[in-house]
Amino acid sequence: MSQNLIILIIEPSQTEQFLYSEIFSASEFKIINCSSAVEALTILNANSQIGLVITDLYLPDLIGVELLHKIRTASRVPIIIVSSIPFQKHEVKSFTNIETFYKPYNISQLLKTVLSIS
Repeated sequence: MSQNLIILIIEPSQTEQFLYSEIFSASEFKIINCSSAVEALTILNANSQIGLVITDLYLPDLIGVELLHKIRTASRVPIIIVSSIPFQKHEVKSFTNIETFYKPYNISQLLKTVLSIS
């Protein structure tokens, strides 16, 4: 995966957005933060250079598998789900190119996963 990777972070919490910026600050990754599904889908439709989406499954305007369907309609980009609210992993197994993490997550493992996604 390129060090010039553009990562779309879909996270309603500004604190969490800041944390992601800190996690990836040592890399050359470009981070685009947004806080809603509508905003994220607009960005995905407008920017074909996005190489990874990191998202919570519970956004103010869309939740759960419905969000994944909408993302997949817009793009085949790899997705990392990071959620503090439990979800059934079997719900997301039908989607390809998806990794899952529960909050609190291991930052080293998240970085390793980001670097390994192709």
